[in-house]
Amino acid sequence: MAVWLLAACAPQYIPAGNADGAPYRDRDALVMRDGRHLPVSVWQADGTPDAVLIALHSFGDFRLAFEDIGPALASRGYTVIAFDQRGFGDTAPHGRWSGSETMIGDLRDVVQITRAQSGDLPVYVMGESMGGGVALAAAGSGALPDIAGLILAAPAVREDVTFRYSYNAFLWTAAHILPQLTIHNDRGNALHTDQAYRRLSSDPRIVREVRIDTYWGLIRLTDMASDLAPQVSLPVLLMHGGRDRVVARKSIRALAGHLGNLAAVEYWEDAPHELLHWREQERVIDRITDWLGQQRQRSPG
Repeated sequence: MAVWLLAACAPQYIPAGNADGAPYRDRDALVMRDGRHLPVSVWQADGTPDAVLIALHSFGDFRLAFEDIGPALASRGYTVIAFDQRGFGDTAPHGRWSGSETMIGDLRDVVQITRAQSGDLPVYVMGESMGGGVALAAAGSGALPDIAGLILAAPAVREDVTFRYSYNAFLWTAAHILPQLTIHNDRGNALHTDQAYRRLSSDPRIVREVRIDTYWGLIRLTDMASDLAPQVSLPVLLMHGGRDRVVARKSIRALAGHLGNLAAVEYWEDAPHELLHWREQERVIDRITDWLGQQRQRSPG
């Protein structure tokens, strides 16, 4: 009876459907191979772009997470493409988890669409928090063979976290007994830019009431990203802030150890978790563009 009850109350995820088609761009959306439309925003580079950056937002956020940094990078020669990951932003059902494999598959599809449209331009994946976890898990699983590197801002990893597996056991139980239970997630922070603070504090598209099964899905993604990190074979810019209360510094150190010489590590003592929304964002933009310039110099031809 107990087993039946747990099965009846299992986490209610909404994964991708049958992958019968080829992914493509359709006006203001990217269409995945299962036909799902993911709203997209694009900031085109001024002049001929030096590279294309596919941008992945953090948990609860959506594509306009890059409305500050997207235009700034575009003005420096980089096209930025940001899309709503399933369950976030303007996708439905809002706040529902699709699963790590679906999120990785969607990123793979977006890379395929971008590669087809960008010719010989290098394509990078830039992810913040959850988005960084998706990028890491995708790269570590071999799903991103056609990109030039990763830009990770406080990526969602959990290695060396105290009581990690005990916490997992608690969440697993909660997600299987009361999957629909919600917890409140406040987002606005005085360390953010004014535009980011307004969006995170008041935009109805931000997920603020988080289902326990969705949160458990996020934790499983961070574990997957941590476990697959040693398999990453791409250049990585890894950034973290000393005022991050979400991703532990020791987890970032462990990740840097796995990446070894592939990683350029940047740490700002006074920076928050949402590095790409920081009031001193110009420092982050400078570091990203410096690193991209170094990658361009190292590329053959």
